[in-house]
Amino acid sequence: MSTANVYRFFPSRGAINEAICRRVMNGVAEIAFTIARMNAPASEKLDRLLTAVHRHTKTTLIKERRMHDMIVAAMQENWGRPIVLREARYDTRPRH
Repeated sequence: MSTANVYRFFPSRGAINEAICRRVMNGVAEIAFTIARMNAPASEKLDRLLTAVHRHTKTTLIKERRMHDMIVAAMQENWGRPIVLREARYDTRPRH
């Protein structure tokens, strides 16, 4: 899919940026919740969390080149901080 075609599905660059950010943040949140539920000391959880988030981000941006390119464009063109980050509310209750 071409970059121009992506704009057919979103009303603005900001909406694209928000969707990308939400997708990345949901992946990171799921990793964090999985590690938080582990029966391990906090220091081990923190170590696993940092390693897992780094690995997830690196893998995502290598495998999904177009997403990487859009994130770069957003940063270079100063699209602004997406709403998803300004209004993020994370449910910290354990998931079952």
